[in-house]
Amino acid sequence: MVSARASVALLALVLAAACGPLSGAGGRGPLEAGGRLAPGGWILDRGAFSPDGRRVAFVGVDPDGNQRAGVAADGGSVEAVTPEDWTVVDFAWMPGSESLLVVRHGERGDTLAIVGVDGEVVRMVDVDRPFGAGRGMVVSPDGDYAIVSMQEPVALERPADLVRLDLATGATTNLTRTPRLTEDYPSWAGRDRLVFTSGHLVVDVLEPNGAVEVVDLDGGDRRRLTPRDHVAGAATASPDGSTVVYSAFVGGDRRTQALWAVPTDGGEPRRVSAVSAHYPSYAPDGERVLVALVGGVGADGGLGLVQVARPDGTAARG
Repeated sequence: MVSARASVALLALVLAAACGPLSGAGGRGPLEAGGRLAPGGWILDRGAFSPDGRRVAFVGVDPDGNQRAGVAADGGSVEAVTPEDWTVVDFAWMPGSESLLVVRHGERGDTLAIVGVDGEVVRMVDVDRPFGAGRGMVVSPDGDYAIVSMQEPVALERPADLVRLDLATGATTNLTRTPRLTEDYPSWAGRDRLVFTSGHLVVDVLEPNGAVEVVDLDGGDRRRLTPRDHVAGAATASPDGSTVVYSAFVGGDRRTQALWAVPTDGGEPRRVSAVSAHYPSYAPDGERVLVALVGGVGADGGLGLVQVARPDGTAARG
């Protein structure tokens, strides 16, 4: 059943007109439920709240056609934080909310760097093997390592695996290696569990991948959370790890990629939006989910917020 509050919020933000660097819907700020982040001239791909909830980082194309990472603060302007000559395809917040781990795309393989929100390159991360990334990553709460969805850079037709990457040494260890399946868009579901999407490899990253799964950090207790008729694109776990929100086509419908919520321990999914959205990412308050709008007005790459609660109506706070 569609949440009326969620539907109204998403419909309001889809219909909102841009009114400056950051725009809101119905008088709301851009970082409130129902608000919309649509900086002038940018085409945004996906975004995520900082751990302290004060900023939103995103990847997108700037007004000059450069694919970069940027940061926006509620009520403030949008600032690009990576150089113009970097083609940035992915990012994750570092603990402390003052820097990002970013993936810079290259013809012979991608590279990783830690970049401050002020645009200063803190350091490069020398990974122990060539790789191609851009299908999601998360950083551990202590900042020691990241979980990255990686492919071989010259074999993008091969599946992506979830890899544990030591950010100090660049050493990598596979967490998953499933033949004929790609595993991507990881999200923490507690300190020792991950939620991710899996499915048959599709080269176009905007095409949904299939299932939403949960797995322990040691690779054990791997379980599917979504029904077979839900074709999931990306997923995010709530700060307390109790709830997973994901985007999915259902059945034969390929027009509306709605948002659904399911308990991390398993259960019946419930629909929480009627408007197409992608790349959901929970806010730290456990009440809002940041999404990339899909189709219609959302084709300009704007990001929006939807209110999401547990089935009992409470927020899924950490």
